[in-house]
Amino acid sequence: MAHDRVSLFGAEEGVIAWAEEALGPGRTEPLSAAEGARLLREYRKLYRQCTRLVTLGDRMQRQLNGLNEQLAASEKKYRDIFENVVQGIFLAAPSGRVNDANVAMARLLGCDGPGELMAGPGLLAFLSDEEDWRALLEALLVEGGVSGHALRMNRRDGRALWVELFARAHFNGARLVQVEALVSDVTEQRAALETLREQARVDVLTGLYNRRYFMELSHREVARARREGRPASLVYFDVDHFKAVNDRLGHEAGDEVLRTLAALARASVRDLDIVGRLGGEEFAVLLPDTDRAGACCLAEKLRAAFAGCPVATCGGEVRCTASFGLAELGGRADCLLAMLRRADAALYRAKAGGRNAVCAHCGAAAAEPGAALEVDAASPPSRGRGAQEPGTA
Repeated sequence: MAHDRVSLFGAEEGVIAWAEEALGPGRTEPLSAAEGARLLREYRKLYRQCTRLVTLGDRMQRQLNGLNEQLAASEKKYRDIFENVVQGIFLAAPSGRVNDANVAMARLLGCDGPGELMAGPGLLAFLSDEEDWRALLEALLVEGGVSGHALRMNRRDGRALWVELFARAHFNGARLVQVEALVSDVTEQRAALETLREQARVDVLTGLYNRRYFMELSHREVARARREGRPASLVYFDVDHFKAVNDRLGHEAGDEVLRTLAALARASVRDLDIVGRLGGEEFAVLLPDTDRAGACCLAEKLRAAFAGCPVATCGGEVRCTASFGLAELGGRADCLLAMLRRADAALYRAKAGGRNAVCAHCGAAAAEPGAALEVDAASPPSRGRGAQEPGTA
């Protein structure tokens, strides 16, 4: 820096040194006209240089003032966006401590304002599972930023909500020091999506699983039973003379009959049993951990309940019956489709024998559907009890 100053003001400092010597107290001779003229000339040069420096300084100050004004305007614009944007915004440490947040973020979590959020225990107190935060940090460490990252959170009043984050990481070297995120409340969208998923799985008329989802869950359960060497049975049933009900009383009455049978079926099974409407008046129940005797017991219970339940319809009260066919899971080569074929053959026998009956397929699992055995309701049941949800492996 000293070298730069000498090179920039060397001539001027030389003039000053000469002037001090010429005018100093040690000089006895008066200045000559030539020396005076030189001194005046150099002084004017110095004056011009100072004027240029002052002008340059003024110009630089104006530019600096303009930059400061632009910066202030930019900061105000950012702060206005930060405070007034609909989405929540937060800046947080990896520990979850909130360093800054906007009003929308505080409102989203049910806080009175950003100050309360920043003074509180941090974001982890609002998470349903702290593992979700750790998963976000791991994604940021790898990617540097994430888009549409879902988090389950709870408001201060305990109400659950789903949010999506568009977040980026701030690093000091390789160390993550801050998370900056834009947060959107997607609770309603999630609920609507779940409703659509549920509608895709459920039969609209009866509320039971539709054929597609029943088959999906039952395939999974039969595979589990085969793998673990556990029993499983299938009950296949439909309403007797259902076409006559529709023809005589109308389709609205027929729908009420189907809803009644579905409700009785739901009330008769365990949580882990899988009940579905396969189409028309046809229904099925997949019974995990249940042998043939246990399946017969359930089918007889349901048969008797339906036969003894008058159905109130728009065309008047009607009593209907149902016929049941069932099959038990055989060896390791058996499968759901084979069980359905055997249960259908047993159902055909129940129909042929006069309807309002329960018939079980009694042939080998690998054999073609053939003879079926009508079962006494007093047969000793063997149905396992467990807390397993329907269709889980």
